[in-house]
Amino acid sequence: MMGGILKQLVAALNKLPEEISKAFQKSEESIGGRGLRLPDILKLLTQILASFRRTFICIDGLDEYAVERRPELLRSLQQVLRDSPNTRLFLAGRPHLKEEVKKHLSEPVAHLVIKPHESDIKKYITMKMSQDPDPDAMDSKLESEIMRSISENSSDM
Repeated sequence: MMGGILKQLVAALNKLPEEISKAFQKSEESIGGRGLRLPDILKLLTQILASFRRTFICIDGLDEYAVERRPELLRSLQQVLRDSPNTRLFLAGRPHLKEEVKKHLSEPVAHLVIKPHESDIKKYITMKMSQDPDPDAMDSKLESEIMRSISENSSDM
């Protein structure tokens, strides 16, 4: 993940900084061409972030990131925030991650709950069902049951 963030920042630059080129060449020359290690990536991230006036790092679906890898990711993001004061972080994920994020990010964390309106959910379901490639496979009773069930359970999404 951190390598992907580094790659996106490098792509936003007009010219590849010399230290980035050297770091990648050095990693390719090592045994097996192992690529950059996390400490190297974090160091390069800090250097590149310094060239931007303000940077926003946005990560969606944090709850889909491997549970066993999330603490390392969050600690890495904490280091980036600490070393790059003009960087802001936006994380999106399910509510149960709130405490985990607070635990690993010592920066103040604002928490915002975003929930869809039931009417929007129903519109979306209706639209998706209208695109069914086999419309004869569903009768109005099944359609009503799907609509009811998803609408009732949408608060958990």
